[in-house]
Amino acid sequence: MKSGIDHLKLRIYGFFSKLNKRKNFHRFARIIELIPVMLPVILVCFGISSISLLLVGRLYSILFWAIGIILSFIASIIIYKSYNIDRPGSRLEQNLFDLLAVVGILVWALINMYYSSQNIYSYRDPGVYGITAAWVQRNDTLNIPRSDVYGDQIEDSKINLKTSSAGFGGSLVEKDTLYAQGQHLFPSLLGVAGRFIGDNWMYRLNAVFGGIALLSVYAVARLFVKPRWAFVSIIIFGATLPLIYFSRD
Repeated sequence: MKSGIDHLKLRIYGFFSKLNKRKNFHRFARIIELIPVMLPVILVCFGISSISLLLVGRLYSILFWAIGIILSFIASIIIYKSYNIDRPGSRLEQNLFDLLAVVGILVWALINMYYSSQNIYSYRDPGVYGITAAWVQRNDTLNIPRSDVYGDQIEDSKINLKTSSAGFGGSLVEKDTLYAQGQHLFPSLLGVAGRFIGDNWMYRLNAVFGGIALLSVYAVARLFVKPRWAFVSIIIFGATLPLIYFSRD
């Protein structure tokens, strides 16, 4: 059994050794190497765009995409030209496990997108973020009028009727307004994307964010340990129930 595994490892490394000698593969390997860095940075760029526009109450789609694309383009050029870090492990091992990590995370994301679930009763995390994203999908601000949610109802302590809920509290500044919990990065990104891809696919994007989280872990881990151990770290992280739950919900 052991000799068979060793033989398979030799064949895989032999195959990648041949690929490493080709000039076109070097460019491909460079792109694969940068993906775990670029995608999280691009997500941050669009996050800056969404949060900035939310702060001024003008989360317009055209502004969101324009700012996000410009920032992402600049960041990607900088990373492509300047990212050249001496990492642990041989170049062959780096190329092999970078590719395995990117492909593996893609498969992980697709599986969790397929098994995406739905919150029937919202009890704070993570359902509240999905509800907030649904609001952002149809509105350019996160100032939620109480009347839009509760109609003409007023709070009545005698019957325990409250016009607020877990994850949504009343504003101390504007009494007729509700506010959602959190820093609004995830709901704003999800909501704007939902304007283009619709409700069904919007909620499946949770798995994409989970996949980008795995890429981030791999990108950091490979700076300190050999790629094989960085790969093991994302296998362990990707199998944890909290990540799977948040990525499917």
